Amino acid sequence: MAINAEIFQDQFAIFKERILRKSKLPFTSFREGLAGEWEGYKLPLRENALSRLASSSWSQTSVGRGQILRRLISAIEIPEEGGAPPNNLVRWPNEYGHRNRSHFVLLDAMDDPDERRRIEQWALEFYRGEPEYGRLFEEMRALAGSRYDLLAYLFFLRDPDQFMPIGSQTFDRAFDALGIRVRTAWQCSWENYQRYIAALHDIGAALTDIAGLSDVRLVDAHSFCWLLVRPELERPDVLLVNSPKGKASNAKIYGGEDVAIRRMIDSIANTVKHATGQKVEVTKKLKELGLTYDELDAHLRKLMEKQKGRCALTGIKLDLRKEGFDRKLWPSPDRIDSNGHYTSGNLQVVCAFVNGWKGATPDEEFRRLLGLVRRPVDAD
Repeated sequence: MAINAEIFQDQFAIFKERILRKSKLPFTSFREGLAGEWEGYKLPLRENALSRLASSSWSQTSVGRGQILRRLISAIEIPEEGGAPPNNLVRWPNEYGHRNRSHFVLLDAMDDPDERRRIEQWALEFYRGEPEYGRLFEEMRALAGSRYDLLAYLFFLRDPDQFMPIGSQTFDRAFDALGIRVRTAWQCSWENYQRYIAALHDIGAALTDIAGLSDVRLVDAHSFCWLLVRPELERPDVLLVNSPKGKASNAKIYGGEDVAIRRMIDSIANTVKHATGQKVEVTKKLKELGLTYDELDAHLRKLMEKQKGRCALTGIKLDLRKEGFDRKLWPSPDRIDSNGHYTSGNLQVVCAFVNGWKGATPDEEFRRLLGLVRRPVDAD
């Protein structure tokens, strides 16, 4: 695919202006300055993950025993260590309930001998053999579900010169800004992943040929996209909306609630997608979702208004700030009946940490337990 030079020049100018405004220093490369500070963690994180994998110690006799799976999980669940940031390339923290963790199938496989063997056999072939990438991508997708961030991360660990992590919503926004007609959200497949990687290669070429940078790596193209649309680099509360030619044509004001609503919709869509194995189209009503994108957006806003910005279960004030927010207090969509679907009568907005605590506990029972916690110690 060809990148329009005029569009790219405009977006690269916006990128440099944002870096300068945020750091007070001009952009020079992705290895130094603000870009290096914010994005330079990826390759060291990968080295940490590879150390945790220790795949050189694996053998066929290890398959099925749990050692390989434990190491695979450890290479995903990397916390903040010694000043190094935690792994933010996979949605692994238990903030929205177990099944919203991208690697929950791997966790469950520790107690399922058949699944454990299948996943460990896959890992042995992928990290120790000469893998057929397309086949193994689809095999892991069949095992773990269409968790794009998980699959892309596992491939990134295999070879950072060929593969990169993915955050679909982020990269789709970046591609939109650059005039690249590639969509990744709810499109997890080997074919789509190849298109995504090809787009990054084209961006890398543009960084060399149009922006005049030298020694551009695939990870630099990845970082450019991420920084181009990173909220912290936008002007406060303003998001530029591009015209078809890539020119900034207008600006729309986005508050913390808008961001929270979009995040909840994405969470719901990802949950439905994994539960049904279907792609969620925002213009189509799925039986399991029961609402279109616009209907879900409107309904969540009504719930937020009805609840006066507070958690439906605890009454705690939800954190709607765009920066400096408490992730545990983010708004999170919760099904009142966990066995039911995401319909207008079965939704409430709660704190993220509360949703994780509740899990599949029936709503009435969870409210009873919360009541016990609230009772004074001497009430009995």
